[in-house]
Amino acid sequence: MLYAQLESRVQTCLDELVKSGKAVGLQAAVVHRGELVAEAWSGIADTRTERPVDRDILFPVFSMTKGVAATLVHLVAGAGRLNYDAPLADYWPEFGCRGKEKITMRMVLSHTAGVPQLPEAESHEEFADFERMAAAVAALEPLWKPGTECHYHAVTFSWLAFKPLKNITGCSFNELVRRYLGKDCYCGMTLREAETLPIAWLEPNPSPPVLSDTVPLTENDRIARLAIPPQVCPLEQWMNNTTIRTACIPASTGIMNARFIAGMYGDLVHGKLIAADQLTYAVSPVHQPLVPPGKRGNFGLGYALDATPGGPIGRVFGHGGYGGSNAKADLVGDFAVAVLKNRMDSCDVFTPVWQLVREALA
Repeated sequence: MLYAQLESRVQTCLDELVKSGKAVGLQAAVVHRGELVAEAWSGIADTRTERPVDRDILFPVFSMTKGVAATLVHLVAGAGRLNYDAPLADYWPEFGCRGKEKITMRMVLSHTAGVPQLPEAESHEEFADFERMAAAVAALEPLWKPGTECHYHAVTFSWLAFKPLKNITGCSFNELVRRYLGKDCYCGMTLREAETLPIAWLEPNPSPPVLSDTVPLTENDRIARLAIPPQVCPLEQWMNNTTIRTACIPASTGIMNARFIAGMYGDLVHGKLIAADQLTYAVSPVHQPLVPPGKRGNFGLGYALDATPGGPIGRVFGHGGYGGSNAKADLVGDFAVAVLKNRMDSCDVFTPVWQLVREALA
């Protein structure tokens, strides 16, 4: 009865968000004690065709993909095949040059590696060439001494985190996802999949922020623009492109549904994927003092960390994405929530669902 009531409340919440105009299409899932206990969806998945959202629609989720990539890193590390504190060059020899010789996976996962700047590419096809982009990242010079500052590696996280895993395992991102985490998540679809699978169409922000030409850029702003340069913007157009949907860029081109990502985080907190001590290690803050004022902080090893009222940082962890899709898990409550959306605006559709789930289950 508890779960049926919860699912009904989540459904009502999504319906109200869509009806009020705060969202176009939404999909949500809740996992408790390792089991899927609620799913809901509402609205339109593709305004071009008026296709409605259903339980199987896949959503492009941008940086939510980082949480999946981080989980794969932890699985490979847990198997003894990767050391968080070994030089990345041990697994990717070409990377060990130009001041990057001592960069470690810990630095990569905590966004302190020093190479957030996205290399140039002249076409979508060049961006979609994983090995070409990995080689370009391997040739970069750090913008700061690795490990001493934190700036969000918005896109380069893709190759920094996954190229070593690819070299270690010999597997593609999707092959590792299928092996360890299940289906309904893609990062680097085949062309046939990109053209035939049910994928939500991303809608632009109807009221995009206006950037001032008169206010000087701060150092943080400058680095952010190097990390996400104009050539990949607007991001919703980038991800609506079929070529980019076929690209394996594990920081930003993941396409999945809510039950997959809620299931992954639910399995993490329920002990199905990695040992409890390794998870505790992964969700411990590693660089809070390094975060510049006013910028995002409280990263563990690949996960963004939150706290519940009166609780420690790291009890709640997960990863959101551009446009507002988000997924989080509560270590103590043993539950996970995912809410995916297709309009790329700043409207917070996750918190209302998270709060009602927490009230019911925590």
